[in-house]
Amino acid sequence: RLAVAGSDGSIRILDTRVGELKTTLEGHASEVNDVTFNLDGTRVVSGSHDGTLGVWDSHTGQSLKVINSDCGRIFSVSFNANGMSFSASGEQWTLKSFDITTGKSTQTNLGGSGISYICVESPNASHVASGVNNDVEIWDMVTSRRIKVLEGHASNIWAIDYSIDGRLMASGSRSPENTVKIWDVEDGSEQTTLFGHIDNIWSVDFSPDSQKIASASTDGTIRIWDVRSGSERLVLRGHKGRVSKAVFSPDGRMVASGSNDGTVKLWDVSALIESSLQPEPVASPMPLPEPLTAQEKAKLKEALSTARVALAERNLDIVSEQLAVASPLARTKEAALATSRLKLMVELVTQFNRLANQAMDSYQSGSEINVGSSTKAVVVEVSPAELTIKVAGVVRNYPRNKLSVGLAMGIAETNFDDPVMTPFMKAAYLVTLKGDRYEKQAREFWQSGNSGSAKVDANAFDAFVADTYEFK
Repeated sequence: RLAVAGSDGSIRILDTRVGELKTTLEGHASEVNDVTFNLDGTRVVSGSHDGTLGVWDSHTGQSLKVINSDCGRIFSVSFNANGMSFSASGEQWTLKSFDITTGKSTQTNLGGSGISYICVESPNASHVASGVNNDVEIWDMVTSRRIKVLEGHASNIWAIDYSIDGRLMASGSRSPENTVKIWDVEDGSEQTTLFGHIDNIWSVDFSPDSQKIASASTDGTIRIWDVRSGSERLVLRGHKGRVSKAVFSPDGRMVASGSNDGTVKLWDVSALIESSLQPEPVASPMPLPEPLTAQEKAKLKEALSTARVALAERNLDIVSEQLAVASPLARTKEAALATSRLKLMVELVTQFNRLANQAMDSYQSGSEINVGSSTKAVVVEVSPAELTIKVAGVVRNYPRNKLSVGLAMGIAETNFDDPVMTPFMKAAYLVTLKGDRYEKQAREFWQSGNSGSAKVDANAFDAFVADTYEFK
């Protein structure tokens, strides 16, 4: 079964085997931000924007207890290992543990001025991890003492999860960093950083065997990562909005994802991995990776070059196929950086296309698009396949997947509302087109983005332009 939190204040329990709604839990006065089952699946706890916590019978839908948290809006709830208590974090810099039967709470003062967006209980101890600003704080809920701080993120942490044995932890950050980090819980050391998402990361979830991590993002994707190697195994696309949650099934074969597009999707990740072009991930990387053979260099160059040409043609299916070939070969630093730069451009272009399509979906006849300092295009008609505009008295039709450069930039200028990432999306859109006609303009966009608060490598653009995929 799957519990789905709703913006209407309800929780829906779904039977994932047949895709049917089993019961609806109603009682919260505002949107539900998080929901969790206890270990045997008989109880559900929910946390809401209205500041209340709900305890429910998951089979009958009966409300067993409503708890006023005194935490303000609740961002996260998590059961402890024995299922007799749960923790909740809220906007008032508090982390509380609640007895599921009595509803009584014990408050831990997090201190500082950060907001605790997420909490998760350790599977084998009375410890709770919470994201406070850019740090992961681990608390002993018995003594109410903070016992460890994991530092390394450059942006607020919005997602945390423990591995099933409690030895590892994953954390995900918001923009502009947008990374997943894996930590050794015992010594607090950072094991690896996973790059790929280009917008806020809302959830991370270990598979039951602790071998994979699923991450969900505002960029509309779910990514499946191999824990040992840090490699990206799958990118799942299909949602039309922010993906707020992605979780593994108990057997680890499926991932369920929920989005603000109003849909819940089930993905057979085991079958997708088995049928993909990616080989099984290698074991933990050696401190000094073995050099690429001549054959591997040639294969890697061909894959990256083909992906780059396909990106210029906006054939993202071929791009994905070729990157799947390239990723396991890019084990040296030089190859990994070049592959990472290409992936960054792919993700920025993908995000640009997604936002442009969202903008076109919102257009009506008469909508205006700024296509120059003093020029406006007026929308005549929009369909799922085409956009018809009128500029200077001339009517023009464009397939939505083949907009003119001026129109694409105009849509971005008019409708994109993320001042941090928009310059990078524009730059990537232009620099990945055929030839170097737009390189100067793209570079200006890239540099203007770095002058703000974005944490994007200032050298990535020029390095991407110079990449020939000739590896030593």
